[in-house]
Amino acid sequence: MATYPSELAIRTNSAIQGGKGGRSSVSGVTATIFGCSGFLGRYIAQSLARIGCQLVFPHRCDDLDVQHLRPMGDLGQVVMLPNFNPRDDDAYRRAISRSNVVINLIGADQETWNYGFKEVHVDIPARIAKAVREHGGVERVLHFSNIAARPDAVSQRLRTKARSGGRGGEGEALVRSELGDLATIFKVAPVTGTEDRVFNQLARLIKAYPALPLVAGGALRLQPVWVRDVAQAVFNSMQEEGAAGKTYALAGPEVLTLSQLADLTYHTIREPHNVLPVPEKLAELASRPLGWLGTKTPFRANPFFSSDSVAELARGDFTLAAATADQPLLTIEDLGVAPRRVTEGHPIEFLRYYRSGGYDMGAVAEVDSAPTPARWERPSQLEGGRGMYGPRHLHLGFMNILWGSKFVFKDIPTKSHRPLIMLRLATARLGAVGTGGRSLSALAGPRDQVHLRGLIFHGHHGVYEEERKLGQKFRIDVTLDTCLADAGKSDDLKDAINYAIIYKSVFRVFGMEGAIYNSNPAVMLHDLQRGLRNIKHHSPSTSARRTVEGVVTGPPAQLLECVAERIASAILSSQSRVNGVRVEVAKPHVAVGGVVEGLGISIYRP
Repeated sequence: MATYPSELAIRTNSAIQGGKGGRSSVSGVTATIFGCSGFLGRYIAQSLARIGCQLVFPHRCDDLDVQHLRPMGDLGQVVMLPNFNPRDDDAYRRAISRSNVVINLIGADQETWNYGFKEVHVDIPARIAKAVREHGGVERVLHFSNIAARPDAVSQRLRTKARSGGRGGEGEALVRSELGDLATIFKVAPVTGTEDRVFNQLARLIKAYPALPLVAGGALRLQPVWVRDVAQAVFNSMQEEGAAGKTYALAGPEVLTLSQLADLTYHTIREPHNVLPVPEKLAELASRPLGWLGTKTPFRANPFFSSDSVAELARGDFTLAAATADQPLLTIEDLGVAPRRVTEGHPIEFLRYYRSGGYDMGAVAEVDSAPTPARWERPSQLEGGRGMYGPRHLHLGFMNILWGSKFVFKDIPTKSHRPLIMLRLATARLGAVGTGGRSLSALAGPRDQVHLRGLIFHGHHGVYEEERKLGQKFRIDVTLDTCLADAGKSDDLKDAINYAIIYKSVFRVFGMEGAIYNSNPAVMLHDLQRGLRNIKHHSPSTSARRTVEGVVTGPPAQLLECVAERIASAILSSQSRVNGVRVEVAKPHVAVGGVVEGLGISIYRP
């Protein structure tokens, strides 16, 4: 087996080698990355910088747009070349003058008034290939294309990446004809990750519009791949000398439609589902003025609505099967990488930041584990009374109250990231005061009250299957009508309300009977407070763990009325000094139509 001066299959060192390996070493490999400011560039740069490669980053953007690349390498290992001119041949020669590895990540999703697809996908690779030939010391060239790039592709963007013809070819064909076995070509499927243009684009559209427009109903087939798997595959290819001169198709393990990805995004960010299918002809007609605006003016339209994008969304096929239909290609598995699914776990963890209820509104990283108790969260925006509320929200709120959400908001989901109505009625704390029994004015003795507010529990009550399966946060407020005259005079615990038993009554409703209680009221209250503190701070103590383990054991109820009734009955049966109890049970983050943020109920039982 051949040995090389570094971890990569590079024989010629352009720098003095030193160190034992790692970020602070000098591997002797110098790589120039064109397109370093893009999504994929940072991950490939990180995989090379961590073994001591020197990196050259030519760019034409603001320094702040590439500042995240500087700390990837040690001092002196990262070289920035600002004000790079893609139309200047001398700029390419200067960028690769000391490099033995060249990586081309330059590409475009839409045409602008400065650069068209032909210049980006044909002329720039030709200039890079010319500079590499003149250099003579470059050992590896990595060129990135699209998995759907074919001479007969549905869009100009994909055709310019692959079509043969002209002076030796275009895109992939040009690179292969000019550089031969020196070049490794990667035909990459849609890449997902924290900074991607797949899930992020869908999430932004979902949050911005009442309905998500999907061309042809989202029939586009694609095989998305996680960005870290792509970076690992690229790194592995540079470790194998036999990878030079070959073409790899990098795709994930799942074939999905755009409609399925939209459904996954809706589910993950917890937004009401509302999709608007758009016929291709109508989408093409609407995209023409936007395309003209992007190519004739400096104002760029959303690439999702360009003419090229409409054709790809309606008739494109970004799958491995389509890419290998004409010619056999090596895959990501041939580079020793087992691609992960992008529909669960860490690859879509970043989508949780789009949740209007906060990052901790559920989990996607541990999909097979039991639901964990919700964290001790701050009150919602409505509870705190903050934010500004527009006339539209006020109007819709009153309409919802008068006619009900099913009538007004049947097909109009609320964008819950927008401010909601600062009205207590609109928070859906619906009053359902029980009838019968004695009224408050008829109760004997003074009207003293004990308030137990802000009790947070994680339960599985609810009508929807998702509520019962995943669980959600419940907020409990209890108000007790009693007479505290004796306790106020004697300062004796036996003359007061036993708060610990009340807590225990609420715990039982939510299935939290795993906690151990002492018969002594003072000891019971101390143990209970310690357990609550452990839950709040996520301490792995035995008391908190037993309490959490009991969360999923409680019998679920469909209606909040039933939950509130159980709590009221448990308190009244255990407290002879209580003349009446008001119980408020709220689900702060329920997903219902309309402008309400939460759903709750308040009952009074004498």
